[in-house]
Amino acid sequence: MDFRNYTDVPLGIKNNNVGNIKNFNSNFYTGQVGNDAKGHAIFKDMVFGVEAFSNDVLYKLFGRSPLLNTIEKLVNVYAPSSDGNDTNSYINYLVQKTNIDRNETIQKNKTDLLNLLNAIAAMEVGAKYLKMIPSSDLTNGYNKTFKKYAIGAGGSGATATNPPQQTLFILAGFLLIYLAVKK
Repeated sequence: MDFRNYTDVPLGIKNNNVGNIKNFNSNFYTGQVGNDAKGHAIFKDMVFGVEAFSNDVLYKLFGRSPLLNTIEKLVNVYAPSSDGNDTNSYINYLVQKTNIDRNETIQKNKTDLLNLLNAIAAMEVGAKYLKMIPSSDLTNGYNKTFKKYAIGAGGSGATATNPPQQTLFILAGFLLIYLAVKK
């Protein structure tokens, strides 16, 4: 859904950018059509905005160095006090909505990550306005990013191509060979 022509909505909704992410680079996110005067990315529809937002958060959690892998570390960079944010209230809200302690390492668990992303979006645009977004737009945007970070329905991030599951398949194979030879 495209909210760019809506009035009387928060900037993050109007820009199809629930995370209010900024992009000062000339390399736009997929689906980005420009920036507003404060550098917030504007997307052609909400799915692209949700995908870019969730990719930004997951990159900070799991892809960059140093990792911002706790709520406190994430918020201090994602929504710093230098931008006028009340970081302590922001952190407390995320802790309340996710049941993840402020200094607990955030895991690649789909349920926890959905709760975290939805709580950040609610902080950025307001819970009332987040409800305006079709759930299919949120789901489609999040799922594109989850696929990139190998976060599956099981929540662990395990896929057939990542080491933990490959190891299990190899061990199961050896066990079957051992049992066949033992007979």
